[in-house]
Amino acid sequence: MNTGSWWFIDVEPEPAIALQTIRELSEPAGSNPVIAILTRNNPELILQSLRAGALDFLMIPFTKEEFQALVRRICQKIEVTMPGQARVILWVPGKGASGASTLCANLALLHPHWVSGQLLVMDLDPLAGTLGFLFNLKSNYSFLDALQRFQILDQELWRGLVVSADGFDVLLAPENPAEALKELADPTPLISFARQHYDVILIDCGGLFAPYGIELARVATEVILVTTNELTALEATQKGLAYLDEHHIDRHKVRLVINRYAEQWGLSRPAIAAALHQEVFAVIPSDYEAVQRSIVERKPVSSASPTGRAMLALAQQLGGRPAGSALRRTGKSWWNHLATRFLRRTP
Repeated sequence: MNTGSWWFIDVEPEPAIALQTIRELSEPAGSNPVIAILTRNNPELILQSLRAGALDFLMIPFTKEEFQALVRRICQKIEVTMPGQARVILWVPGKGASGASTLCANLALLHPHWVSGQLLVMDLDPLAGTLGFLFNLKSNYSFLDALQRFQILDQELWRGLVVSADGFDVLLAPENPAEALKELADPTPLISFARQHYDVILIDCGGLFAPYGIELARVATEVILVTTNELTALEATQKGLAYLDEHHIDRHKVRLVINRYAEQWGLSRPAIAAALHQEVFAVIPSDYEAVQRSIVERKPVSSASPTGRAMLALAQQLGGRPAGSALRRTGKSWWNHLATRFLRRTP
């Protein structure tokens, strides 16, 4: 990565040219830190700049403190995308009960298909963490214990805090939610420690609006936003995407996954992309029986089922290998047309 050249692009005189310049400078993603410069508050142009690949924006005139804050944010974003450091993949639901934890667990169990090196799974949902249940794991320690000991944390102590499962390590959430409420602290320092010892880190959290959700999204290299194609779930997901935009989380690292896809009951893949102004990264078809069987057996969803094949394809996509299309695309129905109009907002 070329971290010696920071580009400050004035986007107002010729927005089309400026946005194209930002795209070219920021490819591959994060290769050149680009900051959009504006002289007035223009939310639409700011959003377009961030989507084009700008890491942040700066309003003129600005104070010394504002510029220093910008530099700190850019340095943090550069740090989490530098080569040679672990990939940090955050799994968040667009709406509760969208299946983000189940997908995270299955992708961990499928790690031989896509992870090269050491894998860590972190359950950072302090109130409703379920990875211990999904992996059938118990521990006397949780990420809260790791945070309490962070000042003295070393590799030997870390080995006592994590548990092993099928070739990877897991740092669990606390068993007692009341304990979490009393002792909750920002867990992002643990990620800095873990990046030194693992190649890939999967993080399951309660959601973007949960405690420290946006901080986790900021330090992650990829954000897997899991939703369903039901109208209420997509409405909530739209709010989550807007929340990411408000906090300057780059859209290029967001991966939208449609889980429990049921074509007859919700929007199609193209309609979802149009309504949310976000490309769909993967689609997982609905199959409650196969998923429930995998949970009971503590195994990945069988690849004999369409859902299992789609999860394997998702793993291959994350690993950088081509994946077959799990579902065919369909044209817009009257339902897609009506629901898309209901969801659509001006970007």
